[in-house]
Amino acid sequence: MKKTIESKAADTILQRPNEITVGNKTYQVAPPSPATLILVSELVSQMPQINLDESDIISESLRVAKDCRVIGDIIAVLILGAQNLLQTKRVIKRVWLIFPKYETIIVDRQKELATELLYDLRPIELNAIVQKLMVMMELSFFFSLTTFLIGINLLKVTKDPGTTQSGQ
Repeated sequence: MKKTIESKAADTILQRPNEITVGNKTYQVAPPSPATLILVSELVSQMPQINLDESDIISESLRVAKDCRVIGDIIAVLILGAQNLLQTKRVIKRVWLIFPKYETIIVDRQKELATELLYDLRPIELNAIVQKLMVMMELSFFFSLTTFLIGINLLKVTKDPGTTQSGQ
């Protein structure tokens, strides 16, 4: 069943998660927030800025592969969302007699998932996941918002014309 625009908007507003399968795990992917899009944009800017020669795909791919570790981070941020990148856990550090001593640790879920993606999936699977996530992101709405706000910024007065007094 094809979703209507209204049902997609309701899913976004209510932040209903979509499911995506990575390897043998299924992740709940919430609709992206502007913070998620900003983080993804920041990570995409870390991709190598080179012109690839399409006539020699093998050599070009191998030449830039060393600089593309960020692909795992990009996909991890798209899946987890900006709010779920770090997780605090309370773990038992040691037990003294019957009194446990707890320690709070911070788990970098982004790095864990990025590593799993890069080590466990094939390039074709990464490509399919990115394409599916990009469709879910609803980038056209973010584009229209940023275009609107940039337009407003262009219309604002940037220089005070001042007043001139007669005779001067």
